[in-house]
Amino acid sequence: MKSKSAFRRSELDGNVKPTDDFFQFANGKWAERHAIPATESIWGPFHILWKKNLERLRILLEDISEGRVEEGGRELVLLRDYYRTAMDRAMANALGSSPLTPFFDDVNAVATIQDIVALMARFRKAGIGGPWTVTAYRDLKEGDLVKLSFGQGGLGLPEKTYYLSDDPATRKVRDAYRKHVEKMFRLANIEGDARESADTIMEIETALARVSRTNAELRQIENIYNERTIPALEREVPGVNWRMYLSELGAPPLDTVNIEVPEFMSTVSSLFQSIPLQKWKVYFSWRIITSGASFLSDAFAREQFNFWGKVVSGTKRMQPRWRRVAHDIDGTVLGEVLGKFYIQRHFSESAKDYVRTMVAYVKEAFKERVSSRPWMGEATRAMAIRKLDAVKEKVGYPDTWRDSSRLQLTNASYYENSVQVSRFEFEDMLSKVGKPADRQKWFCSPQTVNAFFEEELVSMTFPAGILQPPFFDPERDEAVNFGAIASIVGHELTHGFDDQGRKFDENGHLEDWWTPEDKEAFLERTRAFEAQIGTYRIIDDVYANGALTIGETVADLGGLVLAFYAMQKFFAEKGRPRLVNGLTPEQRFFLGYALIERSKFREERLREIAITDPHLPSYWRVNGVLSNMSEFFDAFNGGPGDKMWRPENERIEIW
Repeated sequence: MKSKSAFRRSELDGNVKPTDDFFQFANGKWAERHAIPATESIWGPFHILWKKNLERLRILLEDISEGRVEEGGRELVLLRDYYRTAMDRAMANALGSSPLTPFFDDVNAVATIQDIVALMARFRKAGIGGPWTVTAYRDLKEGDLVKLSFGQGGLGLPEKTYYLSDDPATRKVRDAYRKHVEKMFRLANIEGDARESADTIMEIETALARVSRTNAELRQIENIYNERTIPALEREVPGVNWRMYLSELGAPPLDTVNIEVPEFMSTVSSLFQSIPLQKWKVYFSWRIITSGASFLSDAFAREQFNFWGKVVSGTKRMQPRWRRVAHDIDGTVLGEVLGKFYIQRHFSESAKDYVRTMVAYVKEAFKERVSSRPWMGEATRAMAIRKLDAVKEKVGYPDTWRDSSRLQLTNASYYENSVQVSRFEFEDMLSKVGKPADRQKWFCSPQTVNAFFEEELVSMTFPAGILQPPFFDPERDEAVNFGAIASIVGHELTHGFDDQGRKFDENGHLEDWWTPEDKEAFLERTRAFEAQIGTYRIIDDVYANGALTIGETVADLGGLVLAFYAMQKFFAEKGRPRLVNGLTPEQRFFLGYALIERSKFREERLREIAITDPHLPSYWRVNGVLSNMSEFFDAFNGGPGDKMWRPENERIEIW
């Protein structure tokens, strides 16, 4: 058994009893020694590792740009041309807002609302947003076909609450946003009064916010699945010439589409009639500006940062240009292209084998847990195991890489190349509509520091980016690895059985496979968990939103429980390890979990997270979850009177 430790005993805060505040016990000394860098709003393992990966991407991109990478053909040329143009700061500053001019000309040429509708379609292909989003999705109820979906959109602030709340903190952000819009209009040199333009943007976006659903409401998957035939869509949203719009979009022939939020779409139709055309022209000018600011001159990038970085997130200093460019590349098809070179330098095939072993142990632990849940009947139990057996994992990088051969770059400017990438991405998405879904498709780059569960595909993804310390180290003490990477495996697997994932069957279709009694028993537990989460104070008088965070918190708790019992199964087969630094394997397991959750937050970012993020801040992902685990109290000899202690009848246990 391996004994390499991820921490020293001296790094733990001995002044704090583990069962009083485990987050402080495990991470307090780390927090004292590590300040949040000026360029960040959160600082912790995910962000530290992502920053390290960006450094690796920078070296790769510079090697490619300077001709130090020889094998790669056309893909090398794409990466080289995009990176060189993006890094040409002098050219971006000389061009100013001029790359936006063709799109502003399109707006100025608009004469009717239906011209606006056609413009929206063309803009969407270029990566310029409008009142609604356009995405492709695998049919949720039958078959395996990819279909087109329209969702609510059009807001410049993170969520509807920012427009409608009278809370002083959100009102402050809203006031700053109005000033930000005004400054951006001035930078773009658009004719007209910038202050009036900002008022128009607030008017239209506030009207959209009033009929938008909250992030918590959007989590209810069955409520955003509303298929419509094209004639029905025309009746329900009559202010839009849908056949013309779909034609301009380049969509294939469609019998049906999905409308995620019907009341939002019908209201947009009404707003097209009630709000003057000139105001809509101002609105779409703003969409051009805000979507393109990151790719323009320093003045635009600074103003974008001054609002989003400083005001919304509390960040003190803008990221250097190379880091912003590397992050941009990673979020597009070019990120996967770059990933081919990344895994050659930074990923070991042995890591893939190790993680697949971890997955097998966690799945076996889940099967045993499902088989022993007293609240679940035999019929539902059998279906749960059937779904569990169907879950596939993707580890490291794709087996089949995306084809980027149709991507053409102009090299005229960073902005124009970004538009070309957006057009490629959109056309690639549309090319999948009407065809069977690709169940092996990846939705992130190999270097991503994260992991995912895809309900529709019944699969988990563990990119190469996260399969390294502190999340995973093949030479490290197994107990710590189980607390770290195995808890992430368990987290993603539990998403298939959380409050939303449980609604999908083993084929990834929305199917109610639960008996009424078992469904109610599950909901009784999640309702109790929601209520408990609502007592977690985030900052000042801001508390966690149970309805928004319940899915991720069920996955946190379920994932940690599964990882714990997977570890016990592993030790039963391989032998129980000795003490390391005076700590038992169980204690090291929980420390391994706390290690990957250690983070510090700026106040502004905490407030944003409380409104928009389905994940709890790290303090509660540790202390909130562990306060429900008898295994934790057993490991650290906890009992009544400890600050984290919950009586057994108040602890939440689902999986």
